[in-house]
Amino acid sequence: MNERRTETLVVTLVTVTNLLIAFFISGIVIWALGEDPWFALKTLLYGAFGYDEGLGYTLYYTTNFIFTGLAFAIGFHCGLFNIGAEGQFIMGALFSGAIGLAFYPSEHLLRIILEEYGRAIPGYLKAKRGSHEVSHHHHVQLYRFSYHGEHLVTCLKTSQRDVT
Repeated sequence: MNERRTETLVVTLVTVTNLLIAFFISGIVIWALGEDPWFALKTLLYGAFGYDEGLGYTLYYTTNFIFTGLAFAIGFHCGLFNIGAEGQFIMGALFSGAIGLAFYPSEHLLRIILEEYGRAIPGYLKAKRGSHEVSHHHHVQLYRFSYHGEHLVTCLKTSQRDVT
């Protein structure tokens, strides 16, 4: 067995073992509360995968978390520690809602897109200067939160004015 297949087998076994341990501990907690653990497991699996609408909701609600994990994994494989994946997820969610509430003219949308490329600043400083990306990321993140918060409030005020 070559090294790559061994590594894949170990990762698979660790993942399956962790899931089984989680189900076992959950079963103990459910049993201690006086309920049937097998019924709870059957209900959980049926609700998530048992019918088309349940599977659709499972995919719908997990997609954001999958992409957030992917954003962390890509940076980690490049040698960067992306401590801001949660903040990026929050900002993406806020701005998806803001753009849905009120359509910005093209210059504002262009400004948002260009500002998002500011996330590359900590990566550039890490790669070219060897500086610590977490410190730089927090400075850029602080700017992003204040900038996006201001535009979100403006968007909400504008859409509220249009309604009344």
